[in-house]
Amino acid sequence: MILGRPRHVKRMKKELLDIGTWNVNTMLKAGKMQEIVDQIVGSQIQIVALQEIRWGGYGLLKKDKYSIYYSCNPNTTGQAGTGFMIQKSAMNKILGFEPISDCICKLRVKGKFYNMTLINIYAPTEDKEDEIKEQFYEELQRTQDRVSKHDVIIIMGDMNAKLGKEKVFSQEIGRHTLHNISNENGEMVANYAISNGIFLISTNFQHKKIHTGTWTSPKHQTINQTDHVMVSKEKMRLIHDVRSKRGYNCDSDHFLAQIKIKQKLITVNNRQTQKYKWDRKLLNQKEKINKYKKKYNQSCKK
Repeated sequence: MILGRPRHVKRMKKELLDIGTWNVNTMLKAGKMQEIVDQIVGSQIQIVALQEIRWGGYGLLKKDKYSIYYSCNPNTTGQAGTGFMIQKSAMNKILGFEPISDCICKLRVKGKFYNMTLINIYAPTEDKEDEIKEQFYEELQRTQDRVSKHDVIIIMGDMNAKLGKEKVFSQEIGRHTLHNISNENGEMVANYAISNGIFLISTNFQHKKIHTGTWTSPKHQTINQTDHVMVSKEKMRLIHDVRSKRGYNCDSDHFLAQIKIKQKLITVNNRQTQKYKWDRKLLNQKEKINKYKKKYNQSCKK
């Protein structure tokens, strides 16, 4: 006798929201954006945080099957750039987008139980000066501080950070991180997590190496886990899984990281009830009062 899958498992699948984070290296090359679109549109992933878009300025690119909010350098192209690709089915669940810089932007979405603010980041690489790194984390802190306290905050993106298994960070980094020793960027991420009571949830799930690593060297000899997801320790249970997906390919040295969230998005109601406001000053003008009485009496006779 073959038994079917338990009902609660089927129900959980329906209630899971799939989002992702992906460093695509660039979207300036001819045909590159279409490559990414072909991978995402029609998949189960509704929202993808993109890094290294390398466009210029900020705004919204709206197409039939998807939309892209982007936040890039306003003065030049070819540098950094972050954004969100959103499938058409999820566009009416968006509450707002805010471009912060070419390395940080945020998207607010309406959830069934909690609204969520997704903060997309592209952190400085390991070889950047400490001053640049400090400025980045100060900007990230200001961005997080401006988010509503009632929102679930998920910070994700390319953090250029290797997270190790040091005991000092055991409350912020999970047991299943790919690396044994944190690099300098990893220590900065861990310290940021300590200061804000958040957890590197991308290191909390046990997977094979191919589903843990998010970056590969040109000859595929080295694999690192440098793209991460952070969430408040109070909301850790909302994250059902994080893993890299090698099936998605856009000629990037990074793999897409898929995040499964125990949350369902709901449609934003944009209809606003028209409110009428009485002008109290007119009540003191005899001419206006007499004119109103005359019109009212005429309508009554009809």
